[in-house]
Amino acid sequence: ADRALAELSGDQRPTLLVLHLSSTHYPYRVDERYVPHQPMTTSAALGQKTPLWNRYRNAVLLQEHILRGFFTSLRALPGRGDLVSVFVSDHGEQFWEHGAFSHIRSLHDEELRVPAFVVAGPLGLSAEERAGLAAYRQRRVYNQDIHATVLALLGLSEAASRLPYAAARTGRSLLTAPTEVREPVVTLANENGIWGIDQPMVGAMQAALRPGQRVILFDDFLGDPQPVLDYLQHAAGMGVRGALMQEG
Repeated sequence: ADRALAELSGDQRPTLLVLHLSSTHYPYRVDERYVPHQPMTTSAALGQKTPLWNRYRNAVLLQEHILRGFFTSLRALPGRGDLVSVFVSDHGEQFWEHGAFSHIRSLHDEELRVPAFVVAGPLGLSAEERAGLAAYRQRRVYNQDIHATVLALLGLSEAASRLPYAAARTGRSLLTAPTEVREPVVTLANENGIWGIDQPMVGAMQAALRPGQRVILFDDFLGDPQPVLDYLQHAAGMGVRGALMQEG
């Protein structure tokens, strides 16, 4: 997160920055300063449910601490009042509520329902866009909607039908107030890709690049960095800058 802030403060070019945090992914990274939930374990044995759940909650506390510092520093950056941040998780986590542990196991709420929010500077969104977001406060939204919202923030809504994977995108921009009375019928999945080279988001990144713009990808999942390296090697041919990072 610190390196992401350094990039934003040292370069005023329009930037699409992806910050991937994995502390809440098993075995759940914790910081001894934020471990009120005890006892803890990394064992995924059924008899260790409560200690493992405690470690997960402490990992969430660590991520909340990192995000609090990130957004506080982001707000203080000079000349960056037009920044918009979109936070979302790619999956939930089950702790044997339905007989299984982790994710990609079922379509129960524990694996499907995820946190998401938008943080915008005073110049980041128009009054109409803020009203659109507010209109979704009591409605169901989906990861497909997050993707459409990012396209809208990039100014690509009108060109969306000509972008890669256009036929696969079914989301609604959350910056535009909903017009449908009933909730849409959507295809559900218990995990959604965010930045993989074969994911629609990457197609949007590539299509969004214009002279003077950049895409930066930060990832803290150092145990398996190869997918990120593959992306950066592919992006290098387009002049896209990227970096790996450790969370914190």
